[in-house]
Amino acid sequence: MKYEENNDDFINCGDIILCVNSRTTHCNKTEIILTRNEFNVFHYLLKNQGKAISREELLNKIWGYDSEIETRATDDTVKRLRRKLAKVNSKMSIETVWGYGFIVKIDKKDKLIGLSENYKFDSITANAVEKKLNNYIEKKAEANKHMLETLMLLREYEKDCNQILQELAYLYSL
Repeated sequence: MKYEENNDDFINCGDIILCVNSRTTHCNKTEIILTRNEFNVFHYLLKNQGKAISREELLNKIWGYDSEIETRATDDTVKRLRRKLAKVNSKMSIETVWGYGFIVKIDKKDKLIGLSENYKFDSITANAVEKKLNNYIEKKAEANKHMLETLMLLREYEKDCNQILQELAYLYSL
């Protein structure tokens, strides 16, 4: 087996926690039982989350350069991973990049749940943060609306001032 992982203890991705040293994976405190290849593929995808990984790269990194395994091996492994993630209701998905490979994605809201190992949020905290963000966005939109209204008033005053100046210029020309 060619794949050699670096031993970063944990990888957090949304509601998934992968422990490299014990080779275990959990979703919302439920263990997901993975085969060796599933674990290696999943670990590699999580290490490269947000980046599209080609089937060939997975074949080279997981099964080795000299492997004669077809690209169906990667597809079948990802298919099994997807089933296991769905079984535990994970918010994370492994999406197909058509004609290329795969990419790990999580909903923006779910990123708050596992920002990093230093900031572990539960879903209640994530929802509170999301509410604060939405409140901030609404206030920002309201402020922008007021600025736009003020700008429109200033343009009206500018037009009035220009008209007054034109009238004054006309009066002085008489």
